[in-house]
Amino acid sequence: MSIRTILSADHAELGLLCTEMIALVDRSAPGDIAAIATLRWRLARRITQHLALEDEYIYRPAADGTLPRLGAAAAVVKDELGELYAAYQAHIVKWPGDRLTADWAAFRAEATALLARLQARIRREDEDLYPLLPE
Repeated sequence: MSIRTILSADHAELGLLCTEMIALVDRSAPGDIAAIATLRWRLARRITQHLALEDEYIYRPAADGTLPRLGAAAAVVKDELGELYAAYQAHIVKWPGDRLTADWAAFRAEATALLARLQARIRREDEDLYPLLPE
């Protein structure tokens, strides 16, 4: 199985997790807070694993010249993705269960915006970066 296939499958899984989270937060009032907490950590863990794969198979080979086609595109994606992941981690810290329940509307707005950014990032990688990977 090619790394492109593996990374694309990871993106599909991340997309499903985003969709699950959107369903949990797309409500006028908090629902199952434990389910939200569990899903946030599942998503964080999956993102961390995915970033490790991308580092090994995209960013390092692009930087060391092994995959020169990836060069500039990989550098831009790596910087943007690092910022997005830091924003996701900060979001988790900012919104513990009691706080997100107390200010559901603000949590919901921030979570929805962050998930939209993550979904856009996934689409951009699928369209702009992954086609540069060997089959």
